[in-house]
Amino acid sequence: MAEDFLSIAMSNGLKWVQGGWGGYVNVNPLPGGSNAVIFIHSNKTKAEATSEMAPFMNFIATLPNTSVAVNEVQTVNSFYDVFTQFILGLPLSASSRLLQDVNFNTSNALAETQRAMRSAMATAYPVDPTRPVYGAPVQLEFATPFNTPATGGTSETPAWRTAVVHAIFTAETYWNSTSEEIAASHTQVSAAAQYLRDISPQSGAYLSESALHEPNWQESFWGRDNYARLSALKKRFDPHTLLTSWHAIDFNPEDPRFACYV
Repeated sequence: MAEDFLSIAMSNGLKWVQGGWGGYVNVNPLPGGSNAVIFIHSNKTKAEATSEMAPFMNFIATLPNTSVAVNEVQTVNSFYDVFTQFILGLPLSASSRLLQDVNFNTSNALAETQRAMRSAMATAYPVDPTRPVYGAPVQLEFATPFNTPATGGTSETPAWRTAVVHAIFTAETYWNSTSEEIAASHTQVSAAAQYLRDISPQSGAYLSESALHEPNWQESFWGRDNYARLSALKKRFDPHTLLTSWHAIDFNPEDPRFACYV
């Protein structure tokens, strides 16, 4: 089932994003794992939404009733309703990559992206498979500012503007996880993301859902030109780095304030 979810998402994602849809697809390749699809549009009728989401809805309709929780178009009054009903936070180690339109706009590019995603999915397994898994290890978020042109400077990487998918890989940690287990989970999800880094060298990642040890993080999070300008501003207004955080502008990994990072 996970392979079917991945194929439908990859084959239709560019069209949906171009049409103003946003949402996410949880892909869980684990035995007995649950998969989920949630897409949102602010300006579609129920009939239009049902028609445009038919690739997923028709496939889900073929599954046994006992394995399907909901397969319908729902109407809500606000994004707050969406947030409270469908979005849940969990303690996770994460990595991510932005896949751009060039990763989808030809048959060869789409095939390469699907191969990379399959390899990433095979890597994104729990560190300890005997522990319960509450979330899918792969989440495909079709929620980028693809249809929002840049109107001025922004600190985020310009790769967001042409990104179709924000792919996230996660491994859960627990209240009693050891530092070794936590470090292993970070290594695992970063290894999954590497398959997508390899096919999107000009793209980037999202700082808040990124690998703890993201390679080339300055360009990945901020963009090369952005980082140079932001670094100059940082040196001007905070020359002694009073304010800092992990992988922030002019971040220093030797700073003792980060000694707790694994």
